[in-house]
Amino acid sequence: MSKLNSLRRMLDTKYVRFGGYSALMCAIAIAIVIVVNLLVNALPATFTKLDTSKDKIFTISDETKEIIRSVTDDITMYLIASSGNEDDQLIRFMERYTATNPKIKQGKVDPALSPDFISKYTDEDLSENSIIVVNHNSGRAYAIDNFDIYVTTYTEEELYYYYLYGTMPKGTTSFAGEQVLTSAIDFVTEENLPTVYFTTGHGEKTVTDSILKNITSENINTDTVSLMSEGGIPEDCTVLMINTPSNDFTKEEIEMLRGYVSSGGKILLITSYAYSNLDNLFGFMAEYGLQFVEGLVVEGSMSYTYNGIPFYLMPKIGANEITDKAGSNVYIVLPNSHGIRLAEDIPATVKVTKLMTTTDSAFAKMELPEVGEIVKTDADEPGPFQLGVMATVENQNADSGRLIWFSSPDLISDLTAQIGNHKYFIATLTTLCDKQSSISIAAKSMQVAALNISDTGATIWSIIIIGIIPGLLLVAGFVRWNTRRKR
Repeated sequence: MSKLNSLRRMLDTKYVRFGGYSALMCAIAIAIVIVVNLLVNALPATFTKLDTSKDKIFTISDETKEIIRSVTDDITMYLIASSGNEDDQLIRFMERYTATNPKIKQGKVDPALSPDFISKYTDEDLSENSIIVVNHNSGRAYAIDNFDIYVTTYTEEELYYYYLYGTMPKGTTSFAGEQVLTSAIDFVTEENLPTVYFTTGHGEKTVTDSILKNITSENINTDTVSLMSEGGIPEDCTVLMINTPSNDFTKEEIEMLRGYVSSGGKILLITSYAYSNLDNLFGFMAEYGLQFVEGLVVEGSMSYTYNGIPFYLMPKIGANEITDKAGSNVYIVLPNSHGIRLAEDIPATVKVTKLMTTTDSAFAKMELPEVGEIVKTDADEPGPFQLGVMATVENQNADSGRLIWFSSPDLISDLTAQIGNHKYFIATLTTLCDKQSSISIAAKSMQVAALNISDTGATIWSIIIIGIIPGLLLVAGFVRWNTRRKR
């Protein structure tokens, strides 16, 4: 009995009580940590894995969010990589998609363990860390090679060095993951892909490879058509594009265009001031209240020119559904343009939207001087002019037809690719194709900017780091030592 009482007295001491309390608090703290950890792991990657890169390389844009939020099918993004070689950055980037829409999931396939998986969806030989996007509802799939995710470009000097010495240059690597992955998801969820046909047979200007790439990245098919050879416009034609013809259309072809618009067709026309002999084509456009103005448009207000070149026009951009996609702050440069006038008696069934306009100071120059300043003369036609217009044609027994006319042959040339022209053009095309959103997402550079310091700056920082900071620490230490010694 005495032993039992002794044990009770020992357990009743303040040390034991304190120890038990401490153990209980430790257990509660551990439980809280576990619960918090579980809650954090359940949060989307957008909250737990922040993108600290300078240009927000692994952050998805509002355009992408709009597209993937509209997805209702079950989508899986499969990372094709052997075990242990997975690209962690790419995995975290894909988590941005799954966090935005739970209908989109991600998986991983080791080609060594599942050799038939890739051939089930594509005939391509995919490199390590490629992606296959699969729509489980429709069975459609889209393969993205890793070389299309991490894109390396080379300057002409670097390529010349390679051809000369055979040593592969480093190049500039950009991350195009958002562009290709969003495009892939849009592709597998789109029921019917639109098709743009380019007319041939009239000396049309060839569309550049960069524009074709931008079009296909929007999941728009492209093809060519000769109206005379085919005898008409293909039934699957969503948009008929006429790109800077140098020869006129025949009356039979004009009748095809007229019938196409009256049945709800869409035409995108680009013309040049240098080819004013297109009487049939310009007559067709005049039927909808759009008139060709001869001569090269010169802008009298230097604020609306590019680099002060009077015929490199920076027009006023009208607010409409195209700018809603392209962005209100997009800059457009239109070199070598002619003017477009709106007729006073536009047909009642036609609604015209002004897309691009010059200032009142602009004029159409009939004869260009060989040298010297371009000045307005009495022979020149005064502005303002339209440089881009859209005509919507109401049809009684069909959907509305549309015609969009731009008056610069360099609207979609590589000359203006880096300004904003291509983005605006793609927004125009997706509008005509009735696509709700545009996937005009630029690749982001992954180059790390070097910290460049001048010789003077390097000397100053050397003095601070090597001399001043250690000196201050020594003084502080000596003062502290001396104070304690005197106590």
